[in-house]
Amino acid sequence: MRRPGSKIFATTNPDAPNHWVRKRFLRRAGELDLAWWHSILDDNPSLDPPYVANLKSEYTGLW
Repeated sequence: MRRPGSKIFATTNPDAPNHWVRKRFLRRAGELDLAWWHSILDDNPSLDPPYVANLKSEYTGLW
């Protein structure tokens, strides 16, 4: 981002240790002056509990 005050808000899932986003940015968040947040499905209060339970039962194992 070249312009002062520019911001990017993105979602991604760079959980693998060698994922390029993780290596180039997230591991260097302090030196790059980045902020990042980690959230899980349960962090979204607008989702109905039965819907969340259904999603959790669908994605098991390698998910």
